[in-house]
Amino acid sequence: FVSGPIQKDKTSVAASIRTTYSDWLINTIRTNYIDLTNSSVSFYDGALKLAHKFSDRTKLTVSGYASNDWFRLEGDTTYQWRNLLGSIRLDHAFSPRLSSRFTIGTGSYAYQVSDRDPRTGFNLYYKITYPTAKADFNYQSGKHHVSLGVQSTYYHFNPGTLEPTTDQSNVAPYQMEIQKSVESALYVADGISIGEKYYIEGGL
Repeated sequence: FVSGPIQKDKTSVAASIRTTYSDWLINTIRTNYIDLTNSSVSFYDGALKLAHKFSDRTKLTVSGYASNDWFRLEGDTTYQWRNLLGSIRLDHAFSPRLSSRFTIGTGSYAYQVSDRDPRTGFNLYYKITYPTAKADFNYQSGKHHVSLGVQSTYYHFNPGTLEPTTDQSNVAPYQMEIQKSVESALYVADGISIGEKYYIEGGL
């Protein structure tokens, strides 16, 4: 993990990466039941965040994340999972009372199951992708704290693709129906401070 300023009081970056030595470790295991010499287990993920302050009222933040998991025993099926996330966020204060946050981003999750047997080999693939956009506003007036916003997410869902891995495989290719949908929402809320101890909020 590393973090620090690129330009003092203006631009900063934070980055991290992780992995595992499970792949090396599993090949050192000796057992009478199964040969693990050519087995494979791995994991890695990484994150990056870049922030830039244009002024005291405007800040831009770009962030991303990726991960990958892999598992296979010698002569067995391979399992793989992947995650990808990314977003761009703009924070802007129109005035001391009114502030906003605009966000666009996307994410995806996928897994794959594979068999390398020439006679029965296959790849089974699944994936969901979901780009999104949001806008949030906050307004402070005396004892009132008003917040409102809108967001929308588009879903692209592949529930399953089956393909043979070789020309000799007896697996028949098959594609399940691709599904798409849009989910949108609007909210508004008002919070009121009552004295120094109490705070009431309501919204929809």
